[in-house]
Amino acid sequence: DKTLTDFPITLTATTSASLAVTYTATPTNKVAINGSQITLVKSGKVTITASQAGNASIDAAPSIDQSFCIKPLKPVITVSNASALTPTYTSGVADGNQWYLNGALLTGITSQFLIVSQPGTYKVQVTIDNCTSAFSADQVFVITGDIASNISDIELYPNPIINLFTVSFGDIEGRKEVTLYHSTGQQLTVQEVWNREAHFNLGDYPKGIYYAKVLAGGSMKVIKFEK
Repeated sequence: DKTLTDFPITLTATTSASLAVTYTATPTNKVAINGSQITLVKSGKVTITASQAGNASIDAAPSIDQSFCIKPLKPVITVSNASALTPTYTSGVADGNQWYLNGALLTGITSQFLIVSQPGTYKVQVTIDNCTSAFSADQVFVITGDIASNISDIELYPNPIINLFTVSFGDIEGRKEVTLYHSTGQQLTVQEVWNREAHFNLGDYPKGIYYAKVLAGGSMKVIKFEK
């Protein structure tokens, strides 16, 4: 296998009849052929066929195929809305993307664009014709403080915590949802409540930085806390 940026390749097929060998490619748009030299043009699977036509006294030789991958370039992630709660990550390659979070495949997340809402380490890999690129560099998303919109009554206490803590919703009515994350992006638990408080116990988890994402009153607040 080769990578799209590799130098041109010199082909070295020979025949027992010592006649000239010619080369063709299938599909024709992935490499450029000049005599016995091929230049890589496009990512994906390609088959090079070596042929000897024969002459008046020597029969044509059976053609020989050699297939290989032209691996896509290592994708580069760019970030837009970096200061927002949900930034957008964009792969530098338009097609064939697969996104990962904390090393785990994000099933069905194959667009060039990814709207990020969960802390953790993201990366992307590109596959074309079953030919796979190297992983992009890691892109780490960390929420560094409290982000809120019209829900300033929501509080988490104590902070830092020991094991037990409470999320208070003040006077907000209706359904509320609290999701807890470790700073690595691992989701720990989700609790749906209708009253004014939610109670949690992180006794089984190690010391570190955690986040509580609260959905209430049609808005979201993310609270950083420490154990």
